[in-house]
Amino acid sequence: MQNKYRFHHDGGHGWAEVPRVDLVEARVPSLITRFSYEGYRVPLPTQGVESPTMPVAVVFLEEDCDLTTFLAGCWQRGYGKPAFVEVYDGSNSPIRALSGFVATAEECEIVAPFLNYQEASRELATDSGWLSA
Repeated sequence: MQNKYRFHHDGGHGWAEVPRVDLVEARVPSLITRFSYEGYRVPLPTQGVESPTMPVAVVFLEEDCDLTTFLAGCWQRGYGKPAFVEVYDGSNSPIRALSGFVATAEECEIVAPFLNYQEASRELATDSGWLSA
């Protein structure tokens, strides 16, 4: 599970870019709506590690509901609160042209936990400054 994600936004909306495997780790893929998008990205090279060449499946979680679902799932599974790096995609993000998210049959078999959104929101709201430069 990563502890830092990109947060893309344009003139009207925002999306957190999350590797698909992190949704599975948080046990929430079956709870994500079609208002989020799916795609692929070649990961950025990490210092001291050979540059990856295989694209990674990512989901762009819409900011209103799906991102909250993911964060609540992470919190409930004991992961810390992630940081977000802001990415401005211009007035019309290319994310809008991607396909809507659909969980695979295997992902739908993952039993989603009962998410206590109210408790998770209180806990997650204790820190400010989610977006970092």
